[in-house]
Amino acid sequence: MKQGLSVMAYLPGNAGERPGPACGAEVGAITVIEGRHFGEMRRTDAQSWLESEAPLSPMGREFLLYWHSKCPAPPGSGFPTRADIAPEEIPRLLPHIFMVDVLEREGEDLDFHFRLVGTAIANIEGEHTDRQLSDMFPDRAAYEVLWRQYRDAVAGNIWVRRETLRWRDRDHVEYEVILAPLQDDAGRVSMLIGLAHGSDN
Repeated sequence: MKQGLSVMAYLPGNAGERPGPACGAEVGAITVIEGRHFGEMRRTDAQSWLESEAPLSPMGREFLLYWHSKCPAPPGSGFPTRADIAPEEIPRLLPHIFMVDVLEREGEDLDFHFRLVGTAIANIEGEHTDRQLSDMFPDRAAYEVLWRQYRDAVAGNIWVRRETLRWRDRDHVEYEVILAPLQDDAGRVSMLIGLAHGSDN
């Protein structure tokens, strides 16, 4: 971890644009984002929905059902922890899973450190384990919807983003990205777990 950075501990609801709902709470909104260029790959035709209104793929639904199954009882008492996530329970999802630490620089906005990136994600997007979101997308205004997806996940708001990845020399991929919070033993959101995959799965 870079000097001056620490893992950020957030209570659900104290980041993002609205209070974070409990696991399973229904919220809804939609926004459309423009395509952006990422080297030789372009992200186009992107849309994002809050969980309750999202047109989920079967894999996206499987991921969210698993995350909700790990939420503590009773509803509204918090989010799953990292220890609740058992890789042997989700073998089909593992290549498409990524995990990020929530980071804080004193006096600055949140940042996110990629702790783990699944092999299927790396095959499509390139390897970015140990990178920070601010290194990959330094212009936060230009990538506001992407940054909001991360910030709102810290607050407990789960966005589902779907977009088309395009290359000059290969077939395009319809891509789905979901982020959900993980809390630490103190009940604070310090990690996010995500799913990123071609949405025909």
